[in-house]
Amino acid sequence: MFTGLVQKVGRVLSAERKGKDLSLTIGASGFFRAVKKGGSVAVDGCCLTAEKVSRDKASFQAVPETLRLTQLGELRRGSLVNLELPLRSGDPLGGHLVQGHVDATVEVLSLRKEGAGKRLAVKVPTPWLPYLVRKGSLALDGVSLTVAAVKKTGVEVVLVPHTLKNTTLGEKTQGDRLNLETDVVSKQVARFVGKVVKRRKWEVARGEAY
Repeated sequence: MFTGLVQKVGRVLSAERKGKDLSLTIGASGFFRAVKKGGSVAVDGCCLTAEKVSRDKASFQAVPETLRLTQLGELRRGSLVNLELPLRSGDPLGGHLVQGHVDATVEVLSLRKEGAGKRLAVKVPTPWLPYLVRKGSLALDGVSLTVAAVKKTGVEVVLVPHTLKNTTLGEKTQGDRLNLETDVVSKQVARFVGKVVKRRKWEVARGEAY
């Protein structure tokens, strides 16, 4: 479990295809000293397992399912990525509950200056729009953000100066793809309500409703 509060921006040292998988080595000075082999790290919001670890770098293997749902397959040597270590028991939850399970990728439509920050607009795949509400939470490339506006085909978020300085989002351009994780609470509630409604319709159809 993560919070969506990026702790470090790392750099891809290598990105090599191995069959259908992608082997990634990421460098970040001193960041991986607390990570053990087999431990989890959020890389651009995607929970990956560390296979080789040293103080300043770690290697990960992204399998086909991960590559299908995320933009990790687009990473190249020199690419910058947002990094976060797992939440520990007792740590403050400064962002929101982030699983590191990416739902889909979204396309950047615009990034424009707004006051001291910037407003980012993204196009969201239709199946995931119902889980996004104004003032609700989402994670883009592992960054916990508040939905500022919901449009017909996507959402807008505001990037404050701290986010611009300490994550990769401020450098994105139109057409870039970002990893999206919607709020896990919204997904669970929607699934439960959907089951209740389906059951109710079934009871009505059989004349069992009361």
